[in-house]
This record gives sequence, C-alpha cells and structure tokens, in this order.
Amino acid sequence: MGPREIDLDILLYDGLAFEDDVVCVPHRELEHRRFALVPLRDIAPDLIHPVNGLTVQDMAAACADQGRVVKPPTTYRLSIAPRKE
Repeated sequence: MGPREIDLDILLYDGLAFEDDVVCVPHRELEHRRFALVPLRDIAPDLIHPVNGLTVQDMAAACADQGRVVKPPTTYRLSIAPRKE
C-alpha cells in the first residue's frame, strides 16, 4: 500500500466494532489519546466504547496521557468581504 492521501480517524460509530486491513472502528488508540477524549467527553460523556465497555467520561478520567488540551473559543466571527462585480 502506498502513501495515504488522507488519514481519517473514526473514533466511534453507532456502537460498531469493525476491523479489516484498512479501517478499525473504534480507533485502536482512542482510550490513550487525551486530545481526542476531552472534546468527545464534552459532547458525549456517556457514550460507551463498544469494545472495552467504558464511557467516554471514564476513559478520559483514566487516560494516562497528560497532554494539555486547549478549548477553542466558543464563538467565532466570520467576516466575508462583499463580492466585487
């Protein structure tokens, strides 16, 4: 297999547990990645991992990764310049 054009990590999907040579759902390293667990915990703390049976909240609390996760601002301002005709 050559270089990938895109790397898309599927963290969880509708309680599905699936793996083949190309894709693995849920992502194999999810429970070890604080940068993925913290935002996921913010939106779905009670979601259950279909393989280990833990909630996202529990995985985030048990995660050994101590990396800092910074939330972006909750509001964004989008400025669109008028079209020149």
